[in-house]
Amino acid sequence: FICLPAFCFSQGYGNQWALGIFQNVYLDFNDSLPVSDSLHSDLIYFATSTNICDSVGKLLFYSNGRFLMNYNGDTMMNGFGFSPQLTTWVDYAYGPDEGFPNIQGNIILPKPMSNHLYYLFQIEYNTDLWQNGLPRPDELLLNTIDMNDDNGLGEVIEKNKLLFKDTMSDAGMTACSHANGRDWWLIKNEYLTNCYYEWLITPDSIIGPTKQCIGEILIEPTVNSNFKFSPDGNYFANQYAKDLQHLAMNLFRFDRCTGQFSEPVLLDIPDSATYDAFFFCGVQFSPNSRFLYAINTTNIVQFDLDSTDIQNSAITVSKWNYSDSTFAYFGVKSELAPNGKIYNGGVFCNPALSVINDPDQKGLACNVTLQSFILPTQAACGVPDMPNYQLGALPGSPCDTLATVATVIADREIKNLHIIPNPNDGRFAVSYQLPQNKQGILTVTNTLGKEVYRTTRPQWSSIQTINLRGLPASIYMITLESNGTSKSVKFIKQ
Repeated sequence: FICLPAFCFSQGYGNQWALGIFQNVYLDFNDSLPVSDSLHSDLIYFATSTNICDSVGKLLFYSNGRFLMNYNGDTMMNGFGFSPQLTTWVDYAYGPDEGFPNIQGNIILPKPMSNHLYYLFQIEYNTDLWQNGLPRPDELLLNTIDMNDDNGLGEVIEKNKLLFKDTMSDAGMTACSHANGRDWWLIKNEYLTNCYYEWLITPDSIIGPTKQCIGEILIEPTVNSNFKFSPDGNYFANQYAKDLQHLAMNLFRFDRCTGQFSEPVLLDIPDSATYDAFFFCGVQFSPNSRFLYAINTTNIVQFDLDSTDIQNSAITVSKWNYSDSTFAYFGVKSELAPNGKIYNGGVFCNPALSVINDPDQKGLACNVTLQSFILPTQAACGVPDMPNYQLGALPGSPCDTLATVATVIADREIKNLHIIPNPNDGRFAVSYQLPQNKQGILTVTNTLGKEVYRTTRPQWSSIQTINLRGLPASIYMITLESNGTSKSVKFIKQ
């Protein structure tokens, strides 16, 4: 019932997720309570999965590696024929139309300084290698999407452009916002080494890669861990096999100015001495960037990065309970949602998502619930991999050459507080932009100053729908507080 006008500014690139198998659905996080609905498409997901929304949180397009779909659920113009050698291998190993099996096999980034061009980076296999029993990528390909084409449904205008050629690991690729808030760092790793390739993506060019070798060397090729940056961009982590019986985790500091890792820490993961864990394991950070979660098939372990002894801070916060479900295991496919919760899709495309409900809380207070978010699909494949599109510039950074004193100050303030519609019948949306990396408190008060509604908004949120139809007709005040500042606006309830 609400249409957002053009003047509303927000950054909702990750506010809707596309997932599913045979019956695709989307999860909508534009409200405080996520909802799901059909996408009217039958994309088959395996492990490769990504999507992106526009700045107000409307789904633009999504991909399983093989196809690129527009928001109508149709194949985007020229949105097929990606990674032809990998496609041939998947046809051989799994069958036609199957999505790609690579954890973080692709990623979507908005082209810096463009409001309609997007980059889709995707791995490509080597035919000679997979035909000799060694299926792994040796190319990184660039695809460009123009959302001004096909009446706003988009078109792939450049496809399978070779960006880089070398033997790379099967899993793991992500990105982090440069400290200037405009450019991107793209990260991929070399096969069975401790080396990482890093590209700088600017408005004019894609620079690199540079190569940095740091941390422990990967020795077990069957480990399929995702890569993850902390929400504040200060940390990077991934799991790997310490030996044939135990999983461990590389944790690095990250410099958003230089794109370099430092201060490597090796973390042993308790309760990981099971063969199943080696196939599916992943990492996620809490919204406040304090807690790091190591997720494998049977356990979720939390580490406290504020601890003076991170290793000994490890707490197993959840174990898979087979009596709760006929479907087995946690999975590497998990993502931090705009509502501040972490959703996990499971290994075998479980028909519900497990949830870390309060990931900012220490220990068991993080409240993991198994398969608690039910989906209207038989298989919940394809929880998308997305970078933190909300991170923005690093205030005061020596490399933030794009910012002026005025923009740095502005990034610490609340901006663009609007109510739509106004007047209303008690059902309305509040759109806003919070200060960078700061949570907010949103309240509604009546003419006597009495509070009638309150909610806490996570730092990347940009819209909240509210239903106060039970209140009497009157004038009310919306107030949003964050980072020691506040903004207020009145509305009329008819």
